[in-house]
Amino acid sequence: MPTAPFDFAAFVGDTSKLPRTPEVGLAVERASEADIIIGNVAPSLICASPRLQWIQLGSVGFEEYLAEGVLDPRTLVANGTGAYGPAVAEHSLAMVLSLMKRLPAYHDDQRAHAWADEGMTSSLDGARLT
Repeated sequence: MPTAPFDFAAFVGDTSKLPRTPEVGLAVERASEADIIIGNVAPSLICASPRLQWIQLGSVGFEEYLAEGVLDPRTLVANGTGAYGPAVAEHSLAMVLSLMKRLPAYHDDQRAHAWADEGMTSSLDGARLT
């Protein structure tokens, strides 16, 4: 049973202003005291942690955590398999459609307060997906 109080390694704040995942510094001492880790902590920080029972990764890849000496063989490793598939597929389709309609060029025009014809656009009507 975990005995340490629940806390976060770093305060993120307004996530809408983050261009990428922030680097979170985690001391070896804190990692070695953890019963559960949620997130992709560097394997070097958790090598053979005596208390770690479960690590929940935010990514699909987990091979580096299974390397010799990183985790106790009894430690549960869970990853993000399947968590991002639908979102990535939807985002890819949205990007293709935005390019077909030249939305990036029109967005640039709008920012420049310009009313310009960016040329012919494409349509999915009659298109074939391969």
